[in-house]
Amino acid sequence: MNRTLHNAANAQRILKLTADTMLLIDRKGICIDIDTHNELWFLQEEKLLDKNIFELLPEYTRERIYPVFQTVLMEQQSVSKNFKLKLGNDTYYFKCIMYPYDDMVLCQYRDITQRSNVKRLLEQANRNLHEIQKVAHIGQWAYNPQDSVFHYWGHTGILCAENVKSISINDYQQIIIEEDRNTFNEWCKRNIEGLDQESISYRVFFNGEVYYVQVQTY
Repeated sequence: MNRTLHNAANAQRILKLTADTMLLIDRKGICIDIDTHNELWFLQEEKLLDKNIFELLPEYTRERIYPVFQTVLMEQQSVSKNFKLKLGNDTYYFKCIMYPYDDMVLCQYRDITQRSNVKRLLEQANRNLHEIQKVAHIGQWAYNPQDSVFHYWGHTGILCAENVKSISINDYQQIIIEEDRNTFNEWCKRNIEGLDQESISYRVFFNGEVYYVQVQTY
């Protein structure tokens, strides 16, 4: 049997694949040893070896990472957390996994800046979409044909709210103007048989007023 993971000769190669950088830090915060596989300037050996890591960190990051470091030392348990590191005009994000190692802490650094930036862009896009939906009075509906129930949320001003609500298709049909019910029912039938992306418009009578509604499936 090939026990690749148990072969000491493979340790460096495996480490390179599984960790950007490994730091061995004593109780005082001094970097005793470092093995880096990252080209970022602040992770190089000459910047960190024999230096006090916490004196090098900006205050924002130090205040968040130091208590975690102390927890690992005192409780002798591993901890994994994400941190933000702001250096000059640049902001980096990293995952740090800390392991108790004798009377020291072994820190595994993995850069997640790109992933975090994508996540923040998606969150901003969702916030923008949320505001657009408010202005445009857009809501979303999900229909479960097994129990004949609509689940809905959004900003249409008709039934919808930000939290998810539900209504049976029979109850919903009752607020559709009678002349438009057949159009709505045929549209529902087509979508149950197979996705029909053609939008339809119909009228509903709700809270004493008639509303014009346009719906489209996706």
